[in-house]
Amino acid sequence: MNKKNVIGLTISIILLVLAAIFYKGLFKSDNRPGDNELGYYFDLNTRELFVRDGTMRPPLDAPSGADEQGNPAGVRAYVYGKANGDADDIKIAFLEYEVPGGAMVSDPEVIKWVSATSVNGARLRQSCVRRCIEQDYTERVYPRSQ
Repeated sequence: MNKKNVIGLTISIILLVLAAIFYKGLFKSDNRPGDNELGYYFDLNTRELFVRDGTMRPPLDAPSGADEQGNPAGVRAYVYGKANGDADDIKIAFLEYEVPGGAMVSDPEVIKWVSATSVNGARLRQSCVRRCIEQDYTERVYPRSQ
């Protein structure tokens, strides 16, 4: 192996390790919902949030019904709020739904699904969360029980 190949391989390994660390850290949260707590979901038909049991695994039925192909139109929404802010002042960071063997993620502003475990998926999540943080939406939030 020549020096260029070694450097390229080293950089690739470092990026993959950082993506894995970021992915694990992103979903590790002290305020993650437990059993029977609520979670935010996104209706792909209406582009609006709705609330269901936080343990439900998307895709799931959305309030608006199925999409044009007859598939469930509800996906999980990762929602961020401002520290010590108004509970209604929230922003959707990214969306997720499960597929056999993994998950797919998308930016809520431009729906384009990529594998959550891919480098592009890690970059997408990082970019979407960074966009929230830059606007002072720094904490992942969950719906409150009524």
